[in-house]
Amino acid sequence: MKILKFGGTSVGTPESIRKVIEIVRAAAADESCVVVVSAFTKVTDKLIDVCEASALGGDYQASLQELERRHVEAVSELISFADQSSLVAEVKASCNELADILRGLSLLGELTPRARDLVMSFGERLSATVIAAALKGGGLPATLLDARECIKTDSQYGHAQVLFAETVSLVRRYFHERRSVTVVTGFIASTIDGHTTTLGRGGSDYTASILGAALDASAIEIWTDVDGVMTADPRIVPQARRIRKTTYEETMELSYFGAKVIYYPTIIPAREHHIPLVIKNTFNPDALGTNIGDEPSSDHSPVTAITSVAPIVLLQIKGVGLIGTKGMARRVFGALADATINVILISQASSEYSICIAIAAHEKDHALATLASEFELEIIQKRIDPICAENESAIIAVVGARMRETPGTVGRVFSAVGSRKINVRAIAQGSSELNISFVVSESDKEEAIRAIHDEFFV
Repeated sequence: MKILKFGGTSVGTPESIRKVIEIVRAAAADESCVVVVSAFTKVTDKLIDVCEASALGGDYQASLQELERRHVEAVSELISFADQSSLVAEVKASCNELADILRGLSLLGELTPRARDLVMSFGERLSATVIAAALKGGGLPATLLDARECIKTDSQYGHAQVLFAETVSLVRRYFHERRSVTVVTGFIASTIDGHTTTLGRGGSDYTASILGAALDASAIEIWTDVDGVMTADPRIVPQARRIRKTTYEETMELSYFGAKVIYYPTIIPAREHHIPLVIKNTFNPDALGTNIGDEPSSDHSPVTAITSVAPIVLLQIKGVGLIGTKGMARRVFGALADATINVILISQASSEYSICIAIAAHEKDHALATLASEFELEIIQKRIDPICAENESAIIAVVGARMRETPGTVGRVFSAVGSRKINVRAIAQGSSELNISFVVSESDKEEAIRAIHDEFFV
């Protein structure tokens, strides 16, 4: 069995859905297929807007009507006239259900995470309904599965954690002896007691990987709008090239540090079960794409790709009170964890005089207040300086499995950056040598990426 996942741009228009049908038809000729679909392009964003507007008492009717119109028009273009009426009625029923929920939010004047997840689920539910019917109309024996029936999670609404034991059992039970094409809603799941949850933005990729692991799939194909994973963002580096082959670990690093091709939790189930991940282009299906697996590329460059995260803020905790004092790092990271602030990068010199951490820019004020409270006494006693923040920063991540066996790679990276007169504010590298991360001014981000790309790929 093969898993094929199609993202929002791949199902954004009736024309692109026709391409999806042909891709699935070719795949289904060789083996059974599970087709995981995202919501139509921008629909999830629109659903977030309408649920927030309804909770604030704003007007959401026009957006809701546009959502219904878009899906009804897709039905009219993809489905034969004889079969349209029942499917249009199904689409309208879903939109009426959504309208009832939004009306309730408007009356309450409150939007809970649980309600947000329920509203966001309608994108994939509508998309999967239309696409399953279109596949069936195209002569494929397609059935529809709402992922909430099989994928079970905890109740962390917005970013739920999968309960794998329960999920694997339900998935295997559902697919036992099924050989038709099954269309599955991506992104959504449910708690044990049936409340709708979501797996995080990009969660449709994760849905595909969960199903692939549970079914011991031959491959998990992620169909998107690019030819594969690139050596750098082509908007920054026009001469960026497609990576033919990369490892799970490299891809996880790249996706975590800003590469948008794949949602990073996707890699975990595939890696655990050694299932190949393949990135393919719906609009250029003959392109070879990028294969992700256990073995690194045979290319000679020690660097596989360069990516970045911005904007970030670099916080510095420093002072004589840190030197030789046990538990200071624990207090820093414990306080931030308790405040649910994610630390993206850590840098500390062996003198223990300072600790530098990078966080998302929007969490700056919360982080500063948290650390000021945690170290209030030490700051009053002048054992620790007031916490300072460097704004408008960016993290550059240089990733490559072969860096660990290639002496001089770090020197080449920083020599290339230095040759462009770019100042490096903080550096972090693990002993695995899989990722060299460093912080620069956000205004220097693109020039730094181009400099490193020129050093290793030109």
